[in-house]
Amino acid sequence: VGHNLSGKIMICAASRFPNMVDTLLLVDAVGPEQDKVLREAGRIVASDSFIWRWPIFFERRKKAEQRLKGLIGEHDYAMARLMHAAFEKLVNYDSLAAARLSQKPAALIWGAKDYPAHLKDARRYHKVFKTSHARTLKGVGHLDAGVRPDEFARALLNVLE
Repeated sequence: VGHNLSGKIMICAASRFPNMVDTLLLVDAVGPEQDKVLREAGRIVASDSFIWRWPIFFERRKKAEQRLKGLIGEHDYAMARLMHAAFEKLVNYDSLAAARLSQKPAALIWGAKDYPAHLKDARRYHKVFKTSHARTLKGVGHLDAGVRPDEFARALLNVLE
């Protein structure tokens, strides 16, 4: 099971260690479209350049920080400076190529009101995995199992049957 960035990690694990994975369950897994956003936001946030302290650029940096927090979560954002090298490697990892190599079935769950980049990644993953079942939850944004727990649980059980 992988949600968001851990979804990308699970795709990597399934392609590199196929004997350890039976089925992938990906919930809002990060893909190439989100990687573009993460790279840009990460570059802006990580920069300690003097220019980012100017008022006109300060707002851009704050927006990038908020976007990054929304994509990777508050805790991961707080840890980002400590995990910078691992984060950069993960963002640059080609998860679509790994998905093509994976012979494992995948179940994909996304929120229908998610960011456009996330939805585009969902469609790409659905096409790339050899065997995949996709489920989009209506009325849900960037998926959190707590938003609609009953519907999420039903979707989860349906793809696991």
